[in-house]
Formats: sequence, structure tokens, C-alpha cells
Amino acid sequence: MSRLGNEFILGSLVTLAAIVVAGLLYPSQNWAHSLFVDVKITDVLIAIFTGLLVCVGAQQASHLDRTVEATRKAANAAYLSSAAALKVELPFITAQQPELLSLDKPVPLVGPFFGSSETLLLGNYSTVNSILFSNSGRTPAYPTFIKVGWKLAKLLPADPVYLAHRFIDRGEIIRADDAGSFEMPRHTIELTKQEIEAMANAAVEFWFFVALTYYDFMETFHEARFCWRRGCPEGVGDHYFASEGHPPAEYTKRT
Repeated sequence: MSRLGNEFILGSLVTLAAIVVAGLLYPSQNWAHSLFVDVKITDVLIAIFTGLLVCVGAQQASHLDRTVEATRKAANAAYLSSAAALKVELPFITAQQPELLSLDKPVPLVGPFFGSSETLLLGNYSTVNSILFSNSGRTPAYPTFIKVGWKLAKLLPADPVYLAHRFIDRGEIIRADDAGSFEMPRHTIELTKQEIEAMANAAVEFWFFVALTYYDFMETFHEARFCWRRGCPEGVGDHYFASEGHPPAEYTKRT
């Protein structure tokens, strides 16, 4: 039953109760005579008026409920519409597959180092020097922080562990429909002879992952994560990174 129906019944009961109580204020041997004769007309009118007030209040409450619900739906629709419009304007960052550099020795903490592009199996020392990020959104992205990690495993754990990071100089911008190459935090990927043999026998896979933090034109921070598996997808020829292998969602999450 609707709220209006419930309140109407309540109002009727209040009216009846008021009439009965008013009648009892004037006791008599004849109950009907007390109720319909001895009761003052003003008492009856007050009872009736009270019942009508209850009914009117119920109708207004029902109308108010409908108004509040309609307002809530309109507000939700407006919010979803504005959020969708804003999302279209935000930067959208993608990353090019990194290039692995083979090294003769670990990367120094400071100063230059030299490496050559590695297209075969990994050696003892290697690194990723830089990655090209592109912005296919409509507004610029302002990078602030970057971190990298790597893992030898057949399957990755649920959550990434980043092993090196650096802050990006303020003022760096990836403009809309543009790209920018960013230097990775200095790191050295060191592999043992046993790990290299395990990769050669396909017992484990080599994964490399990166997370870029940036803010948009509203100064809201975002993070874009990327993950690649290195291998030889064609079965023969060069080894390289590819966005394959179905890593866990945390490795490619966007915020």
C-alpha cells in the first residue's frame, strides 16, 4: 500500500478516536446519545480538522518524496554527463615497447655509460635507458615520477615490485597528440648464468614493467602502468619486448 493510503487510514483512525474520546468526556447511560448528542460540535469539527491535516500532510510528504527522487536522478545524470565529458578531455598516456641495452658492467650511479641494443638472449648486465610515452588525449600531461621493475618468472605475482625510481624535472610536458622520451631511473638488470640458462630453456620469462605518474590540467594526479614480456614471438629471429603474456591487472592499471 502507498504512503498516501497508509496516512489516509491513519487520519481516519485519528478522527474516529478523537470523536470517541470527545464523547467519553461527557458520560451518559446512552453511549450513542453521548457520542452524537452530548458532544459539542466544536469538538467534532476539531477532530475532523485534525484528520484532514493528517491526510494533507501525507499527500505533501508523498509529493516531496517524488520531488526528492526526481532531483536525485537528475543530479546523478548531470554528474555522469559531466564526468564523461571531462574524461574525453583528459590526457591518455601510452608507452612504446622499451629497448634493452646490453652492458659490459653495471650502470654507474653517476656519469655516462655505454651499451648496445640487445636482440638475443640477455647477458649478465643490461638496462633500459629510456621509454617513449605518447599522449593521445586532448590536453597535456605533466609527468612527475617514474618507477621501473623487472622479474624472472613464468607467471608474475599479483602486485608489482618496483626496484628503481626517480622524480621528473618540473616543467616536463607531454602535449596532446605528441610524444616524449623519458630517461629511466638508473638501474642494472643483473642475471646469473643459471637464470640465463633458465630463460634459454623457456623455464622462466623476463618481464619489465614501468609506472608513470603525472597530473592533468586540473592538477589531478594519475598513474599509468605498463608491462612487457621479452621473448621471440615469431619463434626464430630477434628477441624483443611485447605487450603480451596477460600480466595481472595491477601491472597495467590506470588511475
